[in-house]
Parts: sequence; structure tokens; C-alpha cells
Amino acid sequence: RSVARLAGVLRDELRPGEQIVVEGKYENHAGIGFYTGQRALIYRGMFGILMHGSRSGDTRAGFVSDEEFERLWTGSGRVYLLSDVPDGLSRLRTLVPGTIILGRTGGNWLFANHARVAR
Repeated sequence: RSVARLAGVLRDELRPGEQIVVEGKYENHAGIGFYTGQRALIYRGMFGILMHGSRSGDTRAGFVSDEEFERLWTGSGRVYLLSDVPDGLSRLRTLVPGTIILGRTGGNWLFANHARVAR
């Protein structure tokens, strides 16, 4: 269940200003911050080890709602999603048909909302 390999892909892909989002139980993806050195937003993760802390007013900034996630994913900036949700790709492609898979390890998937634009 380690996210180390996917974090390596992220380190190669990630550019300043781009956002990492983890979906689901944070403990399944907690290593992503360690391996990338970046803070990730949490989507659909208000349970598990974060359940009680997620309800505190000052910690809610790290969590994104469905509406906030949709705004991020459909925006012009590149966003990465680390998820273990089985139907993730089809759900994401309903929002952005150009959603791409950057990697998979076991049940963990790494998606980007669009391909990198060549400069």
C-alpha cells in the first residue's frame, strides 16, 4: 500500500503552484507529504484517523468539498489526485475528459486533470 513509487512520479511531474489532492482515508496516503515535501489537500477524507480533527474550525482549510474539488479539477491549473477509489477514472473523466493516469500501485491511482502542456 506504499505510495513511495507514486510519490516519485509526482516529484518528477510537480511544478510550482500545482496542487496535490488525496482522496479517501488519509492514512492510506499519508506518506505523500513526506515523499514529495508538499502539503496535500484532503478530499472525501473526513473519517478514519482524521474524523475528529476534521471538524475543528482551523483545520477545515486542508479539506475540500465536492464543489471545491470540482472547481480545482476543471480549472486551468494542473491538479493531481491520489486515490484508492475503484471508479475514480470514469468519475474524473465526466468532469474532464482529458484526465490522465500517471501511475498505479496496488489499489492506489495517481491521476492528473490534464496532460502537461509542452513549452
